[in-house]
Amino acid sequence: MNPSADGIPDPSLIDRVLSKWRRVSAPANGIVYALVARFPSDFLSTALTAENKAFTWLPAAATGHATVVEFVFSGLSEQEVNALAQASGRTVVSYTKLPNNEAFVVTWVHESWEGKPFTVPGAFDRNDQLVISKHDPLHTGRPVRFTIFIAPTGDQPMIVDEFGAYYGALDLQFDESMGLFTNRRVKKRGKVKQKP
Repeated sequence: MNPSADGIPDPSLIDRVLSKWRRVSAPANGIVYALVARFPSDFLSTALTAENKAFTWLPAAATGHATVVEFVFSGLSEQEVNALAQASGRTVVSYTKLPNNEAFVVTWVHESWEGKPFTVPGAFDRNDQLVISKHDPLHTGRPVRFTIFIAPTGDQPMIVDEFGAYYGALDLQFDESMGLFTNRRVKKRGKVKQKP
């Protein structure tokens, strides 16, 4: 069962949690990753509506790179976290001490991105396709946000890749080799404003 067009999650989902796992406790002298979110610069949206919420702008990475936002738990002090981040080329966005004496830390870093362009035909039961490409020949500004969730394993945290995308006809021709992405079930559908 697909969700409605108003952004309501699929009613067959009991809750909105996509994946659950139990993380290990943060070591007193280190960190444990919870989530890594990647935003490749060549696939950013340029036609999004302004946010009314408080937010922190992060600088976009150069072409061929992604801004990587890391969410970690740590037993280190704020000074130790800052030193560790600086030594690895990261910038600390926030450090929050928790009641269990761990800290929740958000950092960002720019890393190279080798992801390939792809299409998602028939997304949300439409008769066209989502296009995720560094090229935007229709000058849409990539107004659709497309997010891929990679489930955590014993060796890696949850990874989220977010792309700007646009809708194109199924017979749209490309000047580059395009991958194909399909999914068994849509988790959530948001409103999309079409240009007149």
